[in-house]
Amino acid sequence: MADEKNKQAINGDTFKNNPDAQAFFLKHDFCFIAERPDDEGDVPLYYYELTLK
Repeated sequence: MADEKNKQAINGDTFKNNPDAQAFFLKHDFCFIAERPDDEGDVPLYYYELTLK
């Protein structure tokens, strides 16, 4: 689907206090990009990206 839409990366995010989601992203070769504040809460978000070949 990403190839059909000519996408070069897939992005995802999770809350900082969600180690299971973080492990999922890292297991599937996503790279940690940044920690950003969540506009609606106290827990920051961790952003991940997977560059497609």
